[in-house]
Amino acid sequence: MKINKFLLGAFALSVGFASCSNEEPIKGDNGGATDGEKYVTVRINSVGDIGSRADTDNDFEGPAEGSSEGNVTKENIRFYFFTADGMPFVMSQTGVNGTVNTNMVKPDALNVSNTNGDEKTSLEAVLVLGAPEKYVGNRPAIMFCVANATDEAAFEQFAQKRLDAIPDIEVNTPGEWSKFRMTSSTYKEGEGEGAKVIYYTDISDNVKDTKDAAMANPANIYLERLAAKMRVKGLGEYTVMEKNEDGTLATAQYKIRDENGTAITALKVNLLGWEPYMTANSCYAVKNIDKTWTNTSLFNGWNNADLHRCYWALDPGIVSPNNNTIPLYDNNKFKYGNYDENKPTENIVYTYENTSNQPASVTDRSTKATAILVKAVVKLEGSDEGIDMVEWGSDYFTLEYFKAIVVEAYNADKDVTNQATAKDVVLKKNTGADARSNTWYATVKGDDFKRFSNISWWQNGITSYFVNVEHLGSKYGVVRNHIYDYTFNNVVGLGVPGDDPVNPQDPKPSYLAARVHVLNWHVVSNSTILQ
Repeated sequence: MKINKFLLGAFALSVGFASCSNEEPIKGDNGGATDGEKYVTVRINSVGDIGSRADTDNDFEGPAEGSSEGNVTKENIRFYFFTADGMPFVMSQTGVNGTVNTNMVKPDALNVSNTNGDEKTSLEAVLVLGAPEKYVGNRPAIMFCVANATDEAAFEQFAQKRLDAIPDIEVNTPGEWSKFRMTSSTYKEGEGEGAKVIYYTDISDNVKDTKDAAMANPANIYLERLAAKMRVKGLGEYTVMEKNEDGTLATAQYKIRDENGTAITALKVNLLGWEPYMTANSCYAVKNIDKTWTNTSLFNGWNNADLHRCYWALDPGIVSPNNNTIPLYDNNKFKYGNYDENKPTENIVYTYENTSNQPASVTDRSTKATAILVKAVVKLEGSDEGIDMVEWGSDYFTLEYFKAIVVEAYNADKDVTNQATAKDVVLKKNTGADARSNTWYATVKGDDFKRFSNISWWQNGITSYFVNVEHLGSKYGVVRNHIYDYTFNNVVGLGVPGDDPVNPQDPKPSYLAARVHVLNWHVVSNSTILQ
């Protein structure tokens, strides 16, 4: 009878260590191998770039300096073992140098080594499995990994499950992003009937009779963050532009009526800040993809098995409710400013996957696609204050002058004792079923005067611009382990001056040695004109 022994050492990984120490793996009570014994060694590397570019020609970027985006500690990582047919491989509760919960193992020691001086690729922590327990006629063939779950219960939800049940597990968006949950990366391998979705590591050929043989033939474990990251550059002041028929831009000229007549003028818009909109409440713990997807059915380069990555995913379809309002007039919102690479932990937003909602255009507000909502203020040239302005009947007016026009029309139907002044005019939001979105109507002395309705009102110049987040291959959405890096470079039109989250009517990635790699962020960059 052969005896397979398992001893659990441990590791922790923090991507980007400033210095490393060389330590030997922890050995069991009988550190040398005996006839028939099989040992497992897990070696973890910080992977660096894993190739500088993907087929999609978008950059990769490491964890932000000063953040916990790449941190993994011995307290916050678990390994899950399965048999070749995907059944949980139940390990012994005794004789293991670590904590065992059925097929889940928590390591309990850190051993870091740097074998060739390359900090980016050679930081290694070694986990040794072995110990005097008999797993007669059976050994683990598959390994799955989870890091940075929120608590022990969140780790345990993966334990004692069949491998094929793992992709069905959902996790909720954390209240704060102090830990970055990671799981084994997902990608497609092969095509046609032989295609497989890979979200685990096959360790069947990496179990060796000697430690040295195992170290020379490590099984690689790749981890990817569940989070995506959004950031924006280009907030600030712009001259409002218009599009010519040939698509070129020109300075827009607005005719604005006030008590002095009609002024033809350019307008400025100051982009004040931004907020994420329609972010996911949950996602699958393991990236879900469809093995039937191809470059033709999805988009070219969506999968890269060589880099252990794919660039699209399925999601549970649960996003934050829109509550029928955009917080345009909430001074506590729109707190995110320009991203500064010298301050990489500021002005960023993390979110989970949202891919099931495909809007009709980049400015379409009618879906639950994840978007960037920008607050701005419209100003006259040379002014530091927002212009209180309305549009009615395709004409623009200062608010006070428009009130004077309303009063004049109101008083024309009243006798001398019922005359009103401009102070008696108040604009109310249109809320009727047939009302145009984000419009107002006039009241005088508290009475509706809907002769003046369908009014667009830039209250103190406040307006909003809306950008659905674009992925790759003409897809909208956010996918885990991606950075959505936006640069605004111009502004067309005056935006939408209201808080209805609908379209305006006029739309303006034996021993056993395994390396664990934390996949770097995949950057999707977009330069866009707000309109």
